[in-house]
Amino acid sequence: MPSFEENLARAEHVYVFRIVSQELTDSDIWPSKVRGRVAVVRTLLGGQPSIQQLEFTMGAHCGIKLAVGRFYLVALENDTTSISLVPGDQSVLDVTDGFKDGSRSNPDALGPVLQYLSGEPLPKDYPGAYRLSSTLSCLPPPAGT
Repeated sequence: MPSFEENLARAEHVYVFRIVSQELTDSDIWPSKVRGRVAVVRTLLGGQPSIQQLEFTMGAHCGIKLAVGRFYLVALENDTTSISLVPGDQSVLDVTDGFKDGSRSNPDALGPVLQYLSGEPLPKDYPGAYRLSSTLSCLPPPAGT
């Protein structure tokens, strides 16, 4: 599974979205498949995104944890109307602490990514365990292991 930095390095589209709603799409008790409707709030790289929804499995080993009302940064190779996230997927990070009522409030949430997109390297500790544990139910092994 590619790391966030690997996803960002090959991304043609980077943007922040907010999850507007979610619904279960199956009758399984656990793990459950979820579909969420999203609204883009900021584009960092690429044209206006086509994204309208995303799908993920909640409760699977290294499942995705996304919540209504929170803000997420996504790094994608292709623009699409629907994103399907797989367990352990590191293309999405929770950046809610960088927004308050939809406006930027904490530069640390997006600052390293903005600097990377302008040609600087990502800090070695970015995104870090805090951000990864906000979107994944398990943390990936450290890089290089």
